[in-house]
Amino acid sequence: MPPKRRSANAGRATCPSEEDNPASSTTTSNQSWKLKFNDRQLERKRQADRITQRRMREPSKQTAAAFKEKLELLMDGNHKALVERTLAENEDLVAKVKTFQAKFEQIYLASKECLGLDEGPGRVDTLVSGVTGLPGVPDPCLTSSGLEAPSGSNQDVPVVEQRSNLCRTFA
Repeated sequence: MPPKRRSANAGRATCPSEEDNPASSTTTSNQSWKLKFNDRQLERKRQADRITQRRMREPSKQTAAAFKEKLELLMDGNHKALVERTLAENEDLVAKVKTFQAKFEQIYLASKECLGLDEGPGRVDTLVSGVTGLPGVPDPCLTSSGLEAPSGSNQDVPVVEQRSNLCRTFA
């Protein structure tokens, strides 16, 4: 049965015995946040907390199992299997990176189309090799003060100044 709601004066000491007993006042202050919610809201919060806990437990179990398996391979001296497994994981990660790069390129091209940007003379819109790995994606670290504003737009083009090698550290 859920705890009963208290009045607005709940949590205030009303007798000397409550003031002398710090445990009861701590309990009251720790539960005072619950007074702001009705029973339905508290039940929804409990349910959401249970779901979150369940979602967090699964990856933790999988990670623990993977580490246990790697440890067993190391202890058995089966280094070849461990290297093969690491290479397979690496291939999976490379595939994920390529997928994300393709999605990024689609987003970039769609946003470019929506904004009406086109490649014209003086526009810095070419790829600097090794930065993003995507054809046609400009290097955000380049100075683009020579950009021309699209026709019919405000001629105040923002100037992007070169920033050390910050972008290249994420490549």
